[in-house]
Amino acid sequence: MANAPSLLGTAERVPSSTADAINAESRRELADRLRYYADDPDEIDDRLAELEREWDIERTLESLRDTAGGRR
Repeated sequence: MANAPSLLGTAERVPSSTADAINAESRRELADRLRYYADDPDEIDDRLAELEREWDIERTLESLRDTAGGRR
């Protein structure tokens, strides 16, 4: 693990605070996903729709929590 200066953005801060083996696995998984979608570009729209549904659920839950007086 590298030292993590406090002024790094999330994209830099998270890997700098994570074990090298985990970062390597994350990079391998990302490369696998990129190859998958490069080979099957029709799947991209399906995945984006799936993510949009997940985000809709998250936004709804956050709204309900805020309406009920919950805090972050």
